[in-house]
Amino acid sequence: IPFVNKKLVLKILIWFDGGISMRPEILLLFTIGLLGLLLYTPVYAENLGLIEIKKWRMINSPEVCGDKLCEELEGDSGIPPLKQFNEGISLEKIRCKQGFELVLKTSNNHPACVKESSIEILVQRGWATVLDIIIKQHIPVDAESAEKARQIGIKGVVLASESFVMDENNPTVTITSSDINGQDAIIFEGSGFRGFHVIDVIVTNDFGFEVELETKTGMEGTLHMPWLLYESLAPGIYNVEFSDRVSSHEITIKIGNIQIEKTKLRLNDITTSTFNGGYPIGFSGNLFTESGKIIADVEILIIGDGPCPSDGIIAKGQTDKRGRYRIMVETMIWDPTDNMIKIHAEYLGDEFYSPAYSQDEVIIVYPNKDTKSC
Repeated sequence: IPFVNKKLVLKILIWFDGGISMRPEILLLFTIGLLGLLLYTPVYAENLGLIEIKKWRMINSPEVCGDKLCEELEGDSGIPPLKQFNEGISLEKIRCKQGFELVLKTSNNHPACVKESSIEILVQRGWATVLDIIIKQHIPVDAESAEKARQIGIKGVVLASESFVMDENNPTVTITSSDINGQDAIIFEGSGFRGFHVIDVIVTNDFGFEVELETKTGMEGTLHMPWLLYESLAPGIYNVEFSDRVSSHEITIKIGNIQIEKTKLRLNDITTSTFNGGYPIGFSGNLFTESGKIIADVEILIIGDGPCPSDGIIAKGQTDKRGRYRIMVETMIWDPTDNMIKIHAEYLGDEFYSPAYSQDEVIIVYPNKDTKSC
C-alpha cells in the first residue's frame, strides 16, 4: 500500500464493461466501509514506502538452535561457536564454517572451530580435544556393583544423582564418569533449571584442589556439560557445587578406590550423675577423623541400654560445620528397675567414613512426681 506525507493514498481501480447499477442501500454500505478504512488505518510515514510483512515460523521446536533453525546454521559462517554456545545451543548442535571442525579448548572447555588440517597438531600439543557427540544412556546399577566399578575404573558409572531446590526451580542433576575418545571425563547432566541461564560448577576437595566450570542451560532448563580430565583426579572425596549466582547446592562424590576414613566420636564427660526427672539434659561432643578432619552435617544418636525406648535411641542430633553437636532431651525414667541407665553417642557411618562410638556414661534419674516414663 503506498503512502505519502502522512496521508494515506488509496487507489481503487474498478474495471467494468458496460453499465453498472447499484441499489441505494448497497451504495450507502459501500461508502461507510470506505470511510471507515480511511479513518482507522494506522499507517503513517514521512516518505513513500511499503509495509513489510515478515514470514512466521515456529521456534519452539527440537530443530531450533538458539534463535535460528538448525538447518539455517549449516551454511552460516558468521556466528562464532562460543556465541552459539552462549545463546543456548548444545555442543553437539554447534555449527562451523565449511572446512572447519568443532573442538574443545583444553584451557577452558569452550568450543572452537579450527581448520581440519590443524586438528591433529592442536590435539598433540594439548591445545584442543576433538568432540564427539557425548550424550550417553546411563543404565542404573546397584550400589555394590557401582562401588566395584569405581574401584577398577569402569566408565559410565553414576557418581551421584540428586534433586534439590535452587531459587524458584527444582532441578535434578546426575554426575557420571565417562570417557571421550579414550580420555577420562565427568559428565554433568540435569533438568529443571531456569532456561537459558548460566550455571557455575565448582569442584573442590579438602586438599586445595579447585576447578571452576561454566555452562548454560538450554531453552527447557536442561544441562549437559562434559568435563575432560587432562590429568587423572586423585582418588578421594570431592565436593561439586552448582550455582545459578542466586543460590547454590553442593553434592559430594567419591572418585576412585579410596579407603573409608576411620572416625572418632566424643561425648563430653558426664560423670556418674543424678539428674532430676522432667528437666532437660544436654549431650555434647564432636566428631572427626583420625587425621583430625572435622565431619559436618551428619546425624548423631544418643543410645541407652535400658528397656525403654525399644530401639534404644534416646535422642538424635546433628553435627555443625565444626563437627560439634549438642543434643537436648527431657530427663525421664528410661529404666524403672533402678532409675539408672548407661548411655553413649553413636555415629552410624557412611560410604566415606567408618562408624564411631563414644565412651559410656551412667545417668541416674531422680524421679519427681511428674517425671515421665518412656
